[in-house]
Amino acid sequence: MCSLNERTVAQDLKIIKVIDQGRYGKVRTAEYRGSLVAVKTFNTTEEDSWKNERDVYQTQMLNHECILQFVAADINSEDSITQMLLITDYHELGSLYDYLRRENDLDLREAIELAYSSISGIDHLHNSVLGTGSRRKPEIAHRDLKSKNIIVKRPGFCCIADFGLAVRLENNKIMPEKVNIQVGTKRYMAPELLSKELNINVFEEFKRADIYSFALVMWEIARSCPHPCGRSSEAPKDASLSADSGLGASASNSSSLSKLYECPFEGMVKSDPSLEEMKVIVCDMNYRPEIPAFWRNPIEEPELNRYSQLIIDCWNGHPHRRHTALKVKKVLSGILGNLYTSQGTNLNKGFIPCKKESDSGIGSNGSSKERPILPVSFIQQV
Repeated sequence: MCSLNERTVAQDLKIIKVIDQGRYGKVRTAEYRGSLVAVKTFNTTEEDSWKNERDVYQTQMLNHECILQFVAADINSEDSITQMLLITDYHELGSLYDYLRRENDLDLREAIELAYSSISGIDHLHNSVLGTGSRRKPEIAHRDLKSKNIIVKRPGFCCIADFGLAVRLENNKIMPEKVNIQVGTKRYMAPELLSKELNINVFEEFKRADIYSFALVMWEIARSCPHPCGRSSEAPKDASLSADSGLGASASNSSSLSKLYECPFEGMVKSDPSLEEMKVIVCDMNYRPEIPAFWRNPIEEPELNRYSQLIIDCWNGHPHRRHTALKVKKVLSGILGNLYTSQGTNLNKGFIPCKKESDSGIGSNGSSKERPILPVSFIQQV
């Protein structure tokens, strides 16, 4: 576990360039003791966010391949201005948002791999893990899941980042103690956040809101896959669509995809929508982003059809009807297994088929059981 080394880490940083900037401050690349790192610099007005993200990263047993690796935290003065720094691993492919906006198209297999690795990180966050002695990883809800807060480590593999708004359940107490309902990126807010109906005293509700946000991320990923050449764009006659499937009045006039990447609700709201605008669209009108008809063809696109149904289930307007992160992970595992089998390809590094739902994969002493990658024929179907 990395520790806070005040006023020493910053002195070892050799800043290279700015790669991103936001309301909190900016992100720069730097060299730190021979390694390339990302340095997130917080403005003094964002001290609470810095402290919270630092505390999350320093949580016991947080380390996971699908969580961005924390290096150190520090406080520094630059031009007589106090700055708070968070140093993490640097990945040159950038955020999932950047990755999806490239000119290169995704194939379905890589799209599902991106979603699977992302939900693997979320599942690790959401679960409590009991280690040896008194070591315990608390349940953590992210509260600002979006494609800009997911990092692409390599093609087909993501990790979760940016924990400034996260909440933790420690000793049956939600931390930090002061929690606002409406935080995060408005475009990705769950209906219960927009309507202020989320009960901040029930931790499960924060996790359910995360799943809604991730459903929009799953949609973004699939939206970057091109329409298969020669495939019909007509919806199957027996397709069963839910009220908030995205195939209602808001999306009935578009069967072809003129461009690939879109952010959720693009064309329905302006680029920086207000809370009230999102509430009208998501809560009052029950709109969701468009599910193209060819996604829902169980004959020609069985795995894409299964993936789109998963999206629909996860952005359900009723929080209790959404899947858990573990369930989403298991479904995506099954989809990936089928794709690998049909394409006759090897398993992607990092893909570990899920076990049966009764087996969490955590040993009695709290340590993760070693789960070797199995031959495709042995992948557990969900």
